[in-house]
Amino acid sequence: MFLGWPVVSTAPRLSDASNASNTSNFSDGSKGFSGREEIGRIKSPPSGRWLIAVHSENATEEVGYRLELEHFKLASEPQRWNLDSVPGSRVQAQFALRNRGMALENISYSGVIDSSTSEEQEGVVQHKKTWEWAVNASNSTNKLSATLFSEDKTNSSELALVLENPQGDPYDALLGTGDLGPLEASSPESGTRKVKVYGNDVRDEEGQGFRVLLKSYGQNPWSWIETRGPARLESNESAVLYANLSIPDTAAQARRDGYIKISSENRKFEIPVSVTVSGASLEGLSREDVTDSDGDGLYDRLTLGFGINISADASAPAQYRLKGTLSDCNGSRIESLEKSFSLNRSGIVYLNLSGNDIWRAGQCGPLAVENLILYDLAGTYIDRFEGEIKIDREPEQFQPPDAYLTGDYLNRTDGEFIIIGVNLTVEKPGRYELEGTIVNDYKEELDSEREEVNLQAGNATVELGFDSEEFVRIDEISRIHLLDLVLSRDGVELEREEYAYVTDEMDPKAFSEPSIRIDPDAVSPSGRPVMRLGGSRGVARMENETSAVS
Repeated sequence: MFLGWPVVSTAPRLSDASNASNTSNFSDGSKGFSGREEIGRIKSPPSGRWLIAVHSENATEEVGYRLELEHFKLASEPQRWNLDSVPGSRVQAQFALRNRGMALENISYSGVIDSSTSEEQEGVVQHKKTWEWAVNASNSTNKLSATLFSEDKTNSSELALVLENPQGDPYDALLGTGDLGPLEASSPESGTRKVKVYGNDVRDEEGQGFRVLLKSYGQNPWSWIETRGPARLESNESAVLYANLSIPDTAAQARRDGYIKISSENRKFEIPVSVTVSGASLEGLSREDVTDSDGDGLYDRLTLGFGINISADASAPAQYRLKGTLSDCNGSRIESLEKSFSLNRSGIVYLNLSGNDIWRAGQCGPLAVENLILYDLAGTYIDRFEGEIKIDREPEQFQPPDAYLTGDYLNRTDGEFIIIGVNLTVEKPGRYELEGTIVNDYKEELDSEREEVNLQAGNATVELGFDSEEFVRIDEISRIHLLDLVLSRDGVELEREEYAYVTDEMDPKAFSEPSIRIDPDAVSPSGRPVMRLGGSRGVARMENETSAVS
C-alpha cells in the first residue's frame, strides 16, 4: 500500500500524517511556499487508522487550503491460496482483483518462494580493535540477520556487534558481554555492507574468540506457479487473475510457502500461497509407556510413540526428522524432543525420555507435548500436529537423580586457599566425585581440583579448595570464576555446569602463606560433622536443612 497527500494553499504550511495507535510523525514531506503545492508520501505504511493533519507555521490570518489523499490499494478475493495435492498434479485458481486506489500501470505477475541462506565465520578481536566481514544484499533480499556467539565462558569481555549500511554508516549496533543479537535489517539496500565486531573491553591478551552467524532472507522465482492478469487497472476497476500451479512428479512430500507477487512500477502486492504435497502426516500420540527398572515405584523412563501416516502415492524422502517439546502443566519446557528416522510406510516412531530430567525440570502434571512438527532431513517442513497431546503423569512419579547440583554456592575463601562451597542434594547415599576449574577475569587458569566423598541422603555442601599460589603470583585484583563443574558417581557423569559461579573481586595481597588446617576429625562450631575429602583443602558439610548462600 502507498499513501500520498498533496496540500494546496496560499500560505506556508506543513502537513503531517500519523497512525492513530502511534502518534509519531511519519511525514517525509517538505515545506512549501506561498501558493505552492506541498506533497507527503509514505511507502509501505503500517496497517491501522491514520490521521492526516494540516497546521500553519507562519500564517497571520486564516487561509483556505485543499487536501487531497491518494493511495494505492489492491484487494484480492480469496486473500490467500491453501491447497493439498500430490506430486504430478496441476491445479487452477482464479482471484478477483479490485483496485481501491490510484490507477495501476505496467502490472506484472509472478510466483515467488521464500528462501534463506546461512553463513558463519569465526574470528578473534583484540582490545580496542575491529574485526570486519563484508556481506552482500541483492535486490531480492528481504532481511539480513547477524548474531554473535562469544567463546568467553566468563562473560568478562565486552564486545560490540555492528551492522553497517552500504555507505559505511552504522545501521544498528549492540554492546555487551556474552552472545549478542540478532541484529536485523529489513528491506536492506542492495550492495556490500560490513558486519563489524569491536573489542571494547577484552581482558585476554590473545584476544576474544567468537563466531558470527549471518542469515539472509529473500524470495526466489517459484517455477510451480504460472499467472495471467491485466496489465492495467483503473481506480475502482475489477479484473480476474488466473493462476496455475503444477507440482513436479519428483516433488518431496513437504509444505511450501510462497506468494503470487503483483508489481506495478515500484509498488508490490502479494497473495500468500501454501502448498502441502501429500505423502506423510502426523497422527499424534499413538502409545505411551513407563519403565520402572528397579521396582521402587518411580519411573526411570517415559516412552512416547507418535503415529506417522504415509500415503500409498508418497514420493521421497523416506528420511524424516521429528521435533517437539515436552512441557509441564504450566507450559514450562522440560525437554526437547528430536529424532531422525527412516520410514517407507505408516508406522509409529518411539522416543525415550529420561525420568531424571522429567523429575528435575517438571513442576506439575499432566505433562504435554507441544509444537510436534515433522521435517525431512534437509529441514523442510512437512506437517504439524494441531491437536492437543496430554500425558496423565506427574513429575514426582519419576526417578530423581542420585544427586544433583542445587545451583547455590558459597565463597569460603580463608586467606590461604580459594575455597568454593558447592551445594548438593543427595537422593541415594554413596560415593560421589566433584571437580572444577577456576580462572580469573582474564581467563587465566588458576587451579583445578577434584574431590571424592561419601555422602548420605540429604543436603550437603562440598568444598572445593583451590591453590591460591597462581592467583598470588599474577597479582591482579579479580573475580574468581568456577568453570567446568562436573558431578559424577562411579565414573558416570550426573551433571555438568560449564559456567557455575563467580565470586566478588578478590585481592591477592589478602592471601598469606599456606599453613596446616584443622584436624580431619574436627567438628564445626554448629555441631555439624566435618570430614576431609582426601586432599588437604576439601571439606564436606552434611546438613539437615538446605544450605544458605553467603
